[in-house]
Amino acid sequence: AASLAAALNPGKFYNPLFLFGKSGLGKTHLLHAVGNYIRSKNKSMRVLYISSDQFIEEYFRCIREKGFEALKNKFRNIDVILIDDIQFLASREKVGEYFFSIFNLFINSNKQIIMTSDRPPLELKGLEDRLVSRFASGLSVGLTAPEYETSFKIFPTIPLNPTIGKNTTTVVVVLAKIEEATSLEPL
Repeated sequence: AASLAAALNPGKFYNPLFLFGKSGLGKTHLLHAVGNYIRSKNKSMRVLYISSDQFIEEYFRCIREKGFEALKNKFRNIDVILIDDIQFLASREKVGEYFFSIFNLFINSNKQIIMTSDRPPLELKGLEDRLVSRFASGLSVGLTAPEYETSFKIFPTIPLNPTIGKNTTTVVVVLAKIEEATSLEPL
């Protein structure tokens, strides 16, 4: 619901929106769905999906080739930024400082920021306290695996390889594997 609210009115509700949860729960898919929804409703809105690794690479490339101001201008022209795996900015002091300025630029301009992580903002280690505080200033939503019964109802609606099929046995086996993979370690 929070992702939909942010997609319907970017920059107005739940800004920043911080989605966290274990690997394999669909955080990246949710980011893409939000971005695609925004683009489908407002063709002129500039939406950028970027992983934190790509952000770090872009930071160093721009600093090396064009300078800090060119990098800042690139993000200034974006309306919605979707940043995946923000935890990887930890221990990258200069990149964190730059991201702090981009973050403030977005918030002060009522531009939407949606981030994902494998843990809640207050559990992120290696980031400046002021950055963690900014991450926690909006809405933080923990994603968990759906209960087995819910998954059993959802799964048959997902298109599968025709050779696999959607019979009950297939659904039960696949859901058991998903449950096993997503319940190995608590956050």
